[in-house]
Amino acid sequence: MEDRRRVVVDRTPPDADVQFVGAGRVEDRWGVLADVTSDDTVQSRMEVQIRGAEHVVEGEFESSRQGLTWADERGTGGEASVEIMLTNRSGLQTTIDTSITIPAHSANPSFFEVKETAVPGGALLPTAPDFDDDGLPELVLNQFPARRGGISDTVKAFEWASSEFAPADTLLARLFPKDVRDTDRDGQQEFLLQINGATILLEQDASDLLPKRLVYADTAAVTPSLDGPSLHGAALTDLDQDGSGEVVGNWKADTARTEWRVLEREGSSFERVGRLSNPTDHERSDTVRSAPNAVTGDFDGDGRRDLLIGDRDGNWVVYEAGADGSMEVAWTHQTDRFVADKRFAVGDVTGDGRPEFVTHNTYSPSPPGGGDPEPPVSFYHIWSATGDDAYERIYRLPVAGERSDGAITTADFNADDRDEVAIAHPPSLLLVGRSQGEVQLLHQDRSRPAVRSPSMVAADFEGDDRPSLVAATAGETLRRYAVNESGLQRPPPRWVRTEPTGPAGHRLQWRAPTADSVTVYAGPPDGAFNPVTSTTDSSTTITDSSRLRFAL
Repeated sequence: MEDRRRVVVDRTPPDADVQFVGAGRVEDRWGVLADVTSDDTVQSRMEVQIRGAEHVVEGEFESSRQGLTWADERGTGGEASVEIMLTNRSGLQTTIDTSITIPAHSANPSFFEVKETAVPGGALLPTAPDFDDDGLPELVLNQFPARRGGISDTVKAFEWASSEFAPADTLLARLFPKDVRDTDRDGQQEFLLQINGATILLEQDASDLLPKRLVYADTAAVTPSLDGPSLHGAALTDLDQDGSGEVVGNWKADTARTEWRVLEREGSSFERVGRLSNPTDHERSDTVRSAPNAVTGDFDGDGRRDLLIGDRDGNWVVYEAGADGSMEVAWTHQTDRFVADKRFAVGDVTGDGRPEFVTHNTYSPSPPGGGDPEPPVSFYHIWSATGDDAYERIYRLPVAGERSDGAITTADFNADDRDEVAIAHPPSLLLVGRSQGEVQLLHQDRSRPAVRSPSMVAADFEGDDRPSLVAATAGETLRRYAVNESGLQRPPPRWVRTEPTGPAGHRLQWRAPTADSVTVYAGPPDGAFNPVTSTTDSSTTITDSSRLRFAL
């Protein structure tokens, strides 16, 4: 038989489409993140030139989508020249050249004190109500059945008692806590809970701390397949500002796209007063099958309430309440990312008296239409109003790494009259806020067990006028982050690296951007530290051949 083989001769270099090339977080360092697509199967190589040195990163896989990261181990930042080369199987190349400003590592490692609580891990209510009106808010959660998370049939409330959270009440409910509000203005709080196709609203009685009396339920989709149309409750609000509260939720039907609905309190029942369609383009099915999230506020300062939602296709929509109570689309933003419906927060980050909103989107391991997986990069965005129904992004934080359960919340932790943004992005807790005239990363914590929290809550639990942050971790109990007052005033120096200078010496480098001077201490492995030198510089050379430990 004749041996026939097909040979393809490729005479054209690969086309490159830059999805993102810029500065971002690589574990606990700043660095370069690159996401580039091509019309061909390629190998990639990235060269980063910074501070007179060159660093090379080779792509791991031959693919039409390439992800590359480089971390600035020294942490001093600077202007970097970045060259990315894509090479196809014929050896033809396409080059991308750009310049990137790498931030110096100025985050304060001592912003928070990390304290493990005695409260069992669980899915937290993202707000802290004061059900018993004693001035101390409660911590409410559905207790995890195991360390890996999940849901149990127990919702618990805890309240601060002297030096630790103590149990306050228990509710048997296999549901996630979503929101709290007095929807009928009778002085008794209502409690919104949701899971899959079930949404219920419970009202408080005078004898109970946790609300337990049923006032609304939508369980139409509680079937073996969970396929029926039903409301997936997300929040309690008052969008038309008439004093009657509303349940806002995602309506799941047997279509490729869901809609949002507004149900307003009318006496002892709830009536549908709004149906909100999503006007953005979509490539993926958008039938939400888990807990949706939404936030409200007057984002543009026009006196009308706004509702922010996202979809699985990476897009965001702001609806605004009209004078007649109707809701209209006020703003949309479409992206090529994924899962923009899970993480939101609202807070006054700039300190101008008007709230900003925070959003998140991430990569898709299975892009629509097939194709190679997207590089594991997630983005956190802070948006601020520039006018009526107009918004601009004032900060973006790209983070490399696999996606996992995370959350966003805001609070003024350091009492500077501006809110900080707390981000649970496993295995890190990150804090973003305004400092020295710009929004920047203030703190990152990677304590073990790692933070892993589908929701977080920040409140003044102790009654000392200073909020603390509570999050779940991969351990058995919740973790509390309390502001470290001394750490705010005098952030400690941070090591950069040590390198030998010969057989009898080494050079130590550190960063202490707010310090007038730094004292270096040295001591034997099992002995005490003694001061060696004080300097206003960021390095020193030690001439000593013995084995030593150093502290700053």
